[in-house]
Amino acid sequence: MYSTLLIVLCLQSGVPLDDPAMPDRLEMNDGTVLIGQILQFEDDRYIIEVDGIGKVEVAGGNVISVTISSTETLVTDAGENLSGSMQLSEETWVVKNPLGERSIPRDRVLSINPTPVLPPTSTQKATITLNAAQTTGNTRTASAVMNLDYTFRYLTHRFVSKLDWTYGEDDDEITKRSTGAEVKYDFFPQDDWYLYTSFSARNDAFADLALRTTAGIGAGIQILDTDSIEWSEESGISALNEDFEVAEDATTSTLRIAGRAEWTLKK
Repeated sequence: MYSTLLIVLCLQSGVPLDDPAMPDRLEMNDGTVLIGQILQFEDDRYIIEVDGIGKVEVAGGNVISVTISSTETLVTDAGENLSGSMQLSEETWVVKNPLGERSIPRDRVLSINPTPVLPPTSTQKATITLNAAQTTGNTRTASAVMNLDYTFRYLTHRFVSKLDWTYGEDDDEITKRSTGAEVKYDFFPQDDWYLYTSFSARNDAFADLALRTTAGIGAGIQILDTDSIEWSEESGISALNEDFEVAEDATTSTLRIAGRAEWTLKK
């Protein structure tokens, strides 16, 4: 008789005799109890794996108590990550681990076993600036300046391109007109430093410059690189070639030291 009673109790509990692990338990406000493995709590929804049924989603507002026997990770609104077995009862979570016991109000728990946030594999940014001015009076002047910057970052690679154009008039006579372009490639062996190669070209007829080309290589350090602030310093060598309309052409090598700091204001 006692043997039969023991077997019945084991079957009702759903726990095999040779399995010391206790299943998780989730109780809803309508009296429904789900037994299985709680996989996750995120966006105010529980996901529990129930034998013979599969994954079941339950809205957090419908749950009154939870028991998780295995070691899981709980995340609070303060950014804390607490690992251990845990239990929800009377609007309070209790997390237990070898270091002790910790109680957290229910409304401060954001998630359990949250989905990992993967960093974006690529980012891009484009900036266009256009300035124009016109004056009238004893003399009439007009000027315009355009700058276009584009940056594309993919994992350890960064591509930068720039284009600028300047134009000016004085009493309907053109006094300034120049165009420049630059392309640059950065390779990051590590997050805080990089190797680069670059090429640029510029034309300025009013400076007797038919074409100036510059090709260079070097290395740089990435001091800051966030959504709002970018700051880098770099140095290298460049080969400079200048073709003039009238003057004698020139070719030389130069040492290049440059820095870049950009702060984007956001609301």
